[in-house]
Amino acid sequence: MLGYIVEKFTDITLKCLKKNAEEFGVDADKVQLLFKLTETDEVKYLMAKENKPLKYLTFLEVLGVRFDLKGYSLYVPKFISGALLRFCDEHKIEKNMVLIMLKKNPMFGLENEDGEKDNQQLIIRLYNGSKYVMPVELINLFDSEDIISEL
Repeated sequence: MLGYIVEKFTDITLKCLKKNAEEFGVDADKVQLLFKLTETDEVKYLMAKENKPLKYLTFLEVLGVRFDLKGYSLYVPKFISGALLRFCDEHKIEKNMVLIMLKKNPMFGLENEDGEKDNQQLIIRLYNGSKYVMPVELINLFDSEDIISEL
């Protein structure tokens, strides 16, 4: 089940990046999707071009739909909010400073110097404001404990 969630999330994120990159007139690896927390611990979605936030998106705009017939909006934002709050606790980050940045991996499918192919389609990073903290594995955004603690 978690594999399916990760696969769908990756597809949705890549489509969102591609759509906004076309709107901004740049390649998809030049735009970033940012997750931040509001004062009420809800997730704000921002689109950035070359690391400069340009516009806020609704969750439906991230999904690329007018209506969420699959019900993603019932669960995914809670997982993301829970992950952001967990990262705040684990890394001593103020809630108003925590940021997750997602971007298309320009090296996806290419071989590195060891002859191994990069199989990670998204690059995900945790920030404390503008200060880089660490890379994040996509699976860490979907920890079942995060959603349980939200309920």
